[in-house]
Amino acid sequence: MILTTTNTVEGFKIIEYKGIVTGTSFEMKTKFSFKVEK
Repeated sequence: MILTTTNTVEGFKIIEYKGIVTGTSFEMKTKFSFKVEK
């Protein structure tokens, strides 16, 4: 899980804010849920 309040993540600049993004991975299958409200 990545939680940040800055405009960078380990040397990578965030160029577009997508809102709250969550993801779950189980046995190489990935499911993502996106919430793009600001």
